[in-house]
Amino acid sequence: MKLFFLFAFFFSFNALASVKCGEQTYTQEPVIRDGKFSAGVVAECSIEGAAGSDLRKVYSYFIATINKEGNIVHSEVPATLRGYPGTKYDVTLALDEGRLRNTNTIVSDDRDILINNSISSKVEFSGFAKFIKQLNVSITLSRVNGEVFLLRLENFTVVKKPPLVPTGSFFSVSRDQLLEQHKKKVQKLAESIQINL
Repeated sequence: MKLFFLFAFFFSFNALASVKCGEQTYTQEPVIRDGKFSAGVVAECSIEGAAGSDLRKVYSYFIATINKEGNIVHSEVPATLRGYPGTKYDVTLALDEGRLRNTNTIVSDDRDILINNSISSKVEFSGFAKFIKQLNVSITLSRVNGEVFLLRLENFTVVKKPPLVPTGSFFSVSRDQLLEQHKKKVQKLAESIQINL
């Protein structure tokens, strides 16, 4: 999947010497209830930026991604999250899989922390992805010291079981796909952030 805000990327310890990502852990253990698979996953990456790295550039990068051609911004209002100021968007994203409408809140203190939270309200994907019913993502980027930053990427996903698919197979495939996609997305996100610091 090519979902920037959601998982929001390629998991590899050797991709860049200045980007190192750790193991994934569950924030919510995978379960199936009422015919739906749900789970939460998190991973962290250490990012070494260039001299003069500036979170405001990453903030602008996230805003530009929301405002890219093909997306629909339904509303844009000032907001605070965890005490930090920023903007809340009601936006429909045009993605390879289809369309995703969500509430996207981006806040920052402009120096040491940036938070980008996305909560889905309508998922309209095609193919196997059409069974995804909820896709929430939380990105937190914080300065550790100097030009070193810690990226934390969390996601929570709900997938409806397709008809005629055995529950056991559905559970294992959904779990494996969730972990695989999250691995890919966290590394790619870390690399994108590093380029835009």
